[in-house]
Amino acid sequence: MPRPKLFIIATNALLATLLLAGCDKLGAFNSLQAGNLTPDRADLPYGPDARQKIDIYLPPAHQRPAPLIVWFYGGSWDLGR
Repeated sequence: MPRPKLFIIATNALLATLLLAGCDKLGAFNSLQAGNLTPDRADLPYGPDARQKIDIYLPPAHQRPAPLIVWFYGGSWDLGR
């Protein structure tokens, strides 16, 4: 008989997989990272490829100057794309 904690973890993993199966590749990931924030500038191109886009999130005016945080999503870097 499996342990109840292991059963709960397996059930949650299966449920998450089923719920996220209909999402686009990064949509669920982005919503987990940014929460309910929306970018001030969305989909700005930085190169010729259609996927070379960046979103910019700016702090409120009363909190400027603010530190700069750059987030690199590391998918496929080993393939040189």
